[in-house]
Amino acid sequence: MLEITSFVLGPVATNTYLIADIDTKEAVVIDPAWDEPAVLAEAERRGWKIRQLWISHAHFDHFGGVAQLASQVGPPPLIALHPLDLALWKVGGGAALFGMH
Repeated sequence: MLEITSFVLGPVATNTYLIADIDTKEAVVIDPAWDEPAVLAEAERRGWKIRQLWISHAHFDHFGGVAQLASQVGPPPLIALHPLDLALWKVGGGAALFGMH
């Protein structure tokens, strides 16, 4: 059975999801925006181990917290993005249009 926790994070209020298999306690984060301490705290509170980070699409607000979150969980998580979004990801996901880096 899966359990889902949702967050609204970052400077543009991105929907982020923490989903875990309650039997194995393995979890995935979908669209890890900024504010990763909130996600990490919830996973720790529930005893879940974050194993994967999924990016639904390559707008900057959907991957803004990937590096920071990935660096704080172990072993290093699988990070997934559809290959057709790779070009947008490589140019920062449009962040420059909003004055962000």
